[in-house]
Amino acid sequence: MRLMTLDQLFYVIELSQQRTLAETADMLHISQSGLSKAISQLEDELGVKIFERNRYGTGLTTEGKELLPFIQKVIDNTLKFKDYATDLGAKSKKEVFHVVFANTILKPFLQEYLEMQASGKDFRMDLSQDSSAKVVERVAHHEVDLGFAAVNDYNHQYIKKLKFEPVHKGYLRLFTSKQNKISTVKHVDITQIKRQRFVLFDDPYNDAVFRRLQFLCGPLDVILRTSDPWTIVSSIKKLDAVTLARDWQAVFSVYSPLVELPQLSIGHLVNDQFELGWVYDDEMMLPPVLKKLMRKVSSRLKKT
Repeated sequence: MRLMTLDQLFYVIELSQQRTLAETADMLHISQSGLSKAISQLEDELGVKIFERNRYGTGLTTEGKELLPFIQKVIDNTLKFKDYATDLGAKSKKEVFHVVFANTILKPFLQEYLEMQASGKDFRMDLSQDSSAKVVERVAHHEVDLGFAAVNDYNHQYIKKLKFEPVHKGYLRLFTSKQNKISTVKHVDITQIKRQRFVLFDDPYNDAVFRRLQFLCGPLDVILRTSDPWTIVSSIKKLDAVTLARDWQAVFSVYSPLVELPQLSIGHLVNDQFELGWVYDDEMMLPPVLKKLMRKVSSRLKKT
């Protein structure tokens, strides 16, 4: 039994637009008789007349008009399937690595990855960002090959089961607007913190420090919680609010206005120190390309 072909369906679409067999055959670079035969065979197989001849040329029948949208959909889906399969085949030929990094530190990862790709490396990397706690958790659950996170005294339970290679030491700072009176204070105290409205990054490690502040100060006014730096900065500037953020977040954020905000130390009130570094399962052997990425990103961070 003869089955319809994609070419036959494509001929129907073109003939419906060109109106004459001669014009359609010429556009398709096939003979007029070949085009006519292909259409007739399709009509016979379907048991329905798609075209009819009239004095203006070749036109769609009522049934043909009803079938035309379905024919177009079959062609579109077939082409999408082919493109997807081709792309899937290309991806399967490349080794894929999954790397997750702490919020807002995309810049050094992206720069190094693009340089490695420009040199013709035959691999692909899925880069994603998450809170430091989630980075550690995803590595522990083997959802990703490599993580980059901030680690402090409020470590996630999974970090104890993993390898941690520190790269950079930093501090959690109080970020404020230039108009906020607290920005001119040299030594922040509890009374001044009680007066502030907070917009917080959605990060469990930051939350742990914030809870310590509330233990000292009592309930603090939190007006917004988000993972978006633009929203954080906009809220700080428009509402004279403050936020808790790591100093490296300001330096490496792709959203540059964050680094322009005044930063105040809170280390005399709570333990605000942390280490920034690589997190991975020591029992899983890291491939050379990931080790190279680690060296390049670490070098870029240490220069800052």
